[in-house]
Amino acid sequence: LFVADLGDKMNHVCLYGVVKSIRREIDNPSITFSMTIEDATGRVVVKLHFLRS
Repeated sequence: LFVADLGDKMNHVCLYGVVKSIRREIDNPSITFSMTIEDATGRVVVKLHFLRS
């Protein structure tokens, strides 16, 4: 998966690892994605909320 640099669009959060999955939450009225990132120490699931496309 290719992830573009979203630094100028985020609240300055840096996560390093391998993106294992990205899913759009269809039952949510806003534009929301769940992304799973893993490295040797574990896994984190983050939600990305977009105000507009």
